[in-house]
Amino acid sequence: MLKSLKKLPIITSENSKDLLICQTNLHKLCEQFNVDYFVTSSKTHLRYLTGYNGSNGLLILNRNKIMFVTDSRYQNIIKDEVIADKKIIGTGNLLDFILKQNIIKNNSIIGYDPNSLQLVSYSLLENKFSSRKLKKLPNIIDKIMSVKGESEINKIKEAVKITDTVFNNILKLISPSITEKDISAEITYQQQKLGAEGDAFPPIIAFGERSALPHSHPTKRKISKGAVLLDFGCRVDGYNSDMTRTLYFGKANSSFKKHYQILLQAQEITLNSIKPGISGKKLDSIARNFLRKNRLDKYFIHSVGHGLSLDIHAFPRLSKTSTDILEVGNVITIEPGIYFPGKYGIRIEDDAIVGLITNILNKSPKNLIEI
Repeated sequence: MLKSLKKLPIITSENSKDLLICQTNLHKLCEQFNVDYFVTSSKTHLRYLTGYNGSNGLLILNRNKIMFVTDSRYQNIIKDEVIADKKIIGTGNLLDFILKQNIIKNNSIIGYDPNSLQLVSYSLLENKFSSRKLKKLPNIIDKIMSVKGESEINKIKEAVKITDTVFNNILKLISPSITEKDISAEITYQQQKLGAEGDAFPPIIAFGERSALPHSHPTKRKISKGAVLLDFGCRVDGYNSDMTRTLYFGKANSSFKKHYQILLQAQEITLNSIKPGISGKKLDSIARNFLRKNRLDKYFIHSVGHGLSLDIHAFPRLSKTSTDILEVGNVITIEPGIYFPGKYGIRIEDDAIVGLITNILNKSPKNLIEI
């Protein structure tokens, strides 16, 4: 599938001109995969392929037209916001509406990404068309989106720059009276003040033994001696940054220092291994094997990273089961972590652009900071 997809010109939706080129090239998707239509209702796909930024929409692509369907709430917005050959205002479930209107013909072959349709829409397709008329094309748009154009990369760079600035500002605010929620709120405020649309995801702020929870939520807990894990990012024109740093409030003990240095080595070795053609599985194994040599692999309980795009977790996947292959223009994160329940957790994460020479975007310090 991925080999065939590479024959498509790179698609970017960086501005109206590029979006029109993108849509022209999309028609080739139907030809290449021998389908009459391709449908998606993914909010990310709709923004990328039409410019739409609402909450309810459906894109129908055939070999001649880009058709966009939404409900009456957005009929004024789509006049200027959406680029499509045909804009349709529907009612109820949008897929059900277009099927009743016979916009998709009964004898057609329908291509779709099973991950991009709501469950009710997926069921409608299965009920309406025989299995020979349905063709699953999983991650087909996500693979196209994963190769970034210059404007897209510049947006990610700006998001990373904001995140780096906020991190350095937060360091100055950490004091004995501050809580996890205080830091979370300050991050959200500062990122928006510096020009971000908002957080890429709710900031993960964890003190002490709570840092051993990879996806903890900020609480009213006040800082005390121990680990301080900060995982946050922001969004600029839809594109995200994602960074993690682990600090120590007070004087770190020898065990924490040792574990920190080993994890930092694992992260840097993995970053240095990024190159076009390497698999997500291989990158994950590089970090995992290094930790195994240091008898820490059992404390590494998640994947080594992920793609970064309009979604915070995007193609390519970087895990021990991934078959995704990195290409020039992918933007990824590398974030190994080790977690000792009841004691502390350590995670370090940077964003990187895949190229002939890998570009590590984050400039925030990674040496162990004791506050």
